[in-house]
Amino acid sequence: MYFSNKQPRSRQVLIALAICFCALVPVDRVHAGGPENLMLIINADSPSSKLLANHYIELRKIPTTNVVYLNGLPDKEITTLEVFREQILKPIVEAMKTRGLEGHIDYIVYSSDFPTSIKVPEHLKKLARFTKSKVPECRANCICRTLQLLQ
Repeated sequence: MYFSNKQPRSRQVLIALAICFCALVPVDRVHAGGPENLMLIINADSPSSKLLANHYIELRKIPTTNVVYLNGLPDKEITTLEVFREQILKPIVEAMKTRGLEGHIDYIVYSSDFPTSIKVPEHLKKLARFTKSKVPECRANCICRTLQLLQ
């Protein structure tokens, strides 16, 4: 980096400190959101879910430890919170624990043929602080944020 004599000395020091700070940022923070931070969930009963997931695994280089196959899932687009929690979320959390991935997963990505909407009318009061919605359904891709609240 070129420092001209026209810049005040304090500005040169600040620039040098900023460069040093950036050099000290841990590499894992620079690459956050990579394949090692993703948990891919596959409907093992669905050929299209497996096909789509296999292409995604290959293209994104997802480690096999970050892939979870689930069997016996509801084949409807809308399900209840209890079914979603028991048949989808609990196995995902258990897989993270047994594989030592707790605290490393930033994203849960679902392949195709999963319920996309979850009925939560009995949980609207608990969810009130997260949303102003009075619609008694949540999207599957949003429900994981409130997992601890709804367990």
